[in-house]
Amino acid sequence: MTIKIIRAVPLFLKNVVDFVSEQWKSVLFSAALAAIFEHLGILKIFTKFSWLLVAGLAAQSTAIDVSINRHTPIVVTLSEDRFITHYSEKSPLDRCMLRDDITAILSKGTQRLAIDFDLSPLAKGNSTDLACQAALDSLLDQEAKRLVILTPFPVKGDFKRAKHTWMLERCANGVHFGDGALDKSLGMVNEQFIGEEEILQSRFAEQLHHGFNDYACQLVKQASSPADNPWLQKDDEKKENTTYETAPINFSAVQKHLAVIPIGSQDFNDGLQWNDNPVLFGIDSDKEDNYLTPLGKLAGVVIHGARLVSLEYPIETLPAWLGLLIDMGIAFCFAWVVGQFWNGYVMATRFDMHIRELSKGHLRTAIGTGVIFAFVLVYLLLVLYFIFASEFFFLQYHFMLAPLLIAISILFDGFVSAPIEQIQRLLEEHKEEKEEHHKTAIVREADKERHRLGKRFMWSVAVIVCLCIVLALAIFSGWIDFSAIAGETFELLIGGLFISFFFGLLVYVYEAFQRRKTSHHHDLSYFSITRVRHALQRLLPFKVIPAASPAQQYKQYLSWAVHLGYFLGWLRGLTFWLIIFIGMNYLFNS
Repeated sequence: MTIKIIRAVPLFLKNVVDFVSEQWKSVLFSAALAAIFEHLGILKIFTKFSWLLVAGLAAQSTAIDVSINRHTPIVVTLSEDRFITHYSEKSPLDRCMLRDDITAILSKGTQRLAIDFDLSPLAKGNSTDLACQAALDSLLDQEAKRLVILTPFPVKGDFKRAKHTWMLERCANGVHFGDGALDKSLGMVNEQFIGEEEILQSRFAEQLHHGFNDYACQLVKQASSPADNPWLQKDDEKKENTTYETAPINFSAVQKHLAVIPIGSQDFNDGLQWNDNPVLFGIDSDKEDNYLTPLGKLAGVVIHGARLVSLEYPIETLPAWLGLLIDMGIAFCFAWVVGQFWNGYVMATRFDMHIRELSKGHLRTAIGTGVIFAFVLVYLLLVLYFIFASEFFFLQYHFMLAPLLIAISILFDGFVSAPIEQIQRLLEEHKEEKEEHHKTAIVREADKERHRLGKRFMWSVAVIVCLCIVLALAIFSGWIDFSAIAGETFELLIGGLFISFFFGLLVYVYEAFQRRKTSHHHDLSYFSITRVRHALQRLLPFKVIPAASPAQQYKQYLSWAVHLGYFLGWLRGLTFWLIIFIGMNYLFNS
């Protein structure tokens, strides 16, 4: 038994090398094509969906455990009960009550407070409302160094002038304004715009994290009229709508590093000072300001807090070379499944045809259809496996993988190039059978193939049943942590693939060295032009020089069709490497 294992190890390593040498061009091409499509935004939807799945699973599996220290971001919310008892369900909110609540927050030593309320003057108000507004404005001006307040909501008509004037007055007194925009994707808030642009740095989270800035006030002062104030323009009035690079919000870190405290609660009145804590204040009872997230529906002010946590605990970006290796490792796994599917489908279809021939058309089987269903199931299970593995790495190492994009690109390549390869293989086998004319040998080979099909069918059923059982246990039971299992086995799978490939190369080199050492004569033409030509030929996805005699090649070169065929072949090869070059350029320079 030990001897068999020892003999099987080099064979396994050589099989890994053969597989990688056959598939590396397709895998690299798929990775490059995915990078190009993502850069152009063509397949961005799959990247976003991967972010949604991975971040959502990670957030759901993270327990809430927040302890307030001197730097913990704090969100102070206006709860539904307080809105009813203290604000009498009045909208817009009572300015005097708002002033008291803001004063209470500042009295805890808060040095950085973002207020997610529109504090601009009311459209219609009595003398009491005007007095309360004046008192609130006085507090804002007095505490301007510690505050950043929400830019007023866009309006139309004459009321825009009043809001514009109010913003100019607050800016003149040193008040900072913050942009309260939230970025939606796939119908929910799961990601955020990132970049060094001033418009992005004027948002609440960025100002609390990097320091207050006057960009909003600069735009207000530059406006020649209230109509030109960009903060008071509705979407249909804006002249441009710029898109920026996006990144997922780290909602899993929110569960551990964001404190949400209702104002007036026991936790709020515990006497703890917030001198170094960034604080946000907003409402938690407004249904219009609630957004769908991986943690369910959250208030806008809580999502601003989540963005602030994401700035302090960002999702890491892998080095380009490491990300490429991991993507290629995932792609090799998908490519192996696709290759096994096509081999099994061809064998099953041959078996179906053989049964039909034996029964003279009276009996028809559809094992090929079963192979298709099995492939779909296994491919989906493999996608789920990599999604769970991505969740594990997201929680452990804080970087994001997008397995869906790789799965789609490999599936696209597998159903374009793999059928062509199978057709070529079948044509070559048919040619060999036709030349041999040995009926018994053909029948014997067919019997061997049916035996291989039976064994493969049994093993495939066993593997699929085991995978389904494991997946069912992961979904419907709480005692098995499938993401941890997937993450640990993922490391073994990808690491084992590359390590096996490396040692397989050593086995090939050792065997080649032994053959040359034991041979009685050395081939002096080992480094001849022919061998160099054949080595270069393996790098191209087509055959450059046909396997024909010089006389046959001479006749072929006389044909314009052959010239055209060579031209198209070279063009396809150049396009192949050009796509890889462009994709790698986008990948390493992003």
